[in-house]
Amino acid sequence: MKQRARILVVSDDPMTRTIVGFSLALEDFEVKESSDANAALREVSSGFEPDLVICGCGPWPEGARLLKGISGLFAPRRSPVLAVVASREDLDRQMEWKEAGAACLLATPFSSEQLLEMARMVLFEDREALRSIDGPDVT
Repeated sequence: MKQRARILVVSDDPMTRTIVGFSLALEDFEVKESSDANAALREVSSGFEPDLVICGCGPWPEGARLLKGISGLFAPRRSPVLAVVASREDLDRQMEWKEAGAACLLATPFSSEQLLEMARMVLFEDREALRSIDGPDVT
C-alpha cells in the first residue's frame, strides 16, 4: 500500500491554513496545520515527519525571517519548504527567498490548482517544471 505524502501547513492566518489544508486533504495528502514555528516544532516532536512544508511567509523581509526559522527546523529531515509569499512583487526576490530556505515560491492570490501543482512538483522533485517556473537557478 502506497503511503500518502505528509504535508505541514504553517501560517498565522487560520483561514489560509484551513483553505490550503482542505485543498490538500481532498487530494489525499496527510495534512497537519500549525500557526507558527513553535507549533510546527511541536507537531514534529510528536512524531509527524512532513515530506513538504508549506509556509505562509508574508512580505519581505519579515517573511524571510520566518522562512529561515521554519526551513532550519526541517533541514535535518530534508523536508522542502514551499514559501507562500505576500505578493507578486515578492517574486522579484526569488534568489533571496531561496537563500532563506524556499524550494519554490507561490504568490498570493493563488488557486487550489496552482497550489496542488506546485506541491506535487516539489514533492516529486520535478526540477524541469520548477525551472520553467522559477528560472534557471533552481537546484
